Amino acid sequence: MTEFSMALQGVVKFGLKQGLAKGLVVGSNSITFAIWTFMAYYGSRMVMYHGAKGGTVYAAGTSITFGGVALRSALSNLKDFSKALARGSPLWFPLLLRFYDPLGGEILLDGAPINTLQIKWLRSQMGLVSQKPTLFATYIEENIRFGKEDATIQEVMEAARASNAHDFISQ
Repeated sequence: MTEFSMALQGVVKFGLKQGLAKGLVVGSNSITFAIWTFMAYYGSRMVMYHGAKGGTVYAAGTSITFGGVALRSALSNLKDFSKALARGSPLWFPLLLRFYDPLGGEILLDGAPINTLQIKWLRSQMGLVSQKPTLFATYIEENIRFGKEDATIQEVMEAARASNAHDFISQ
C-alpha cells in the first residue's frame, strides 16, 4: 500500500495543479473586463495623442481579449489530458513481460534492470491476466506458449481449458 500511495503522488500533485489552474481561470472572469477597460482607455489615448489608427487598436484589443478567453476554455481540457496519461497504463503489463523494451529509462525487478534477466525465466515467474487479450501475429498455440516455450501440446490444451478458451479455439 505504501508503494501504491507513493505511485499516486504524481497524480495527486497534477490534480492539485489542475485544480489551482481551473480555480484561477474561473475566478478571473472579471479580469477579462478589467483588461478590456484598460485597453479601451490606453487605446483611446494612443489614438488621440500618438496617431494610432482606431481600427488597429480595436483589432489588437479584441485579439488579446478573445485569445485570453480561448486560453481559459482550453484549460478545461486538462482533465482529458490527465485521463490520457492514466490510460497509458496498459503499456505496463507488455513492458514488464518484455514483449517490448522501454525507449527511455529502465524497469527494475528487485533492483535488477529487467532487460538483464532471461526472458524465459522472467515469464515463467509471472502470469498475465489481461482484460483485453493481445494476440501476436502467430498461431494460437505459440501465443499460449509465451509463458512456457517448452510446453507440451497437452499443457497448451490444459491452459486453453483453464482460461475457458478451448471451445472457442476448437471452433
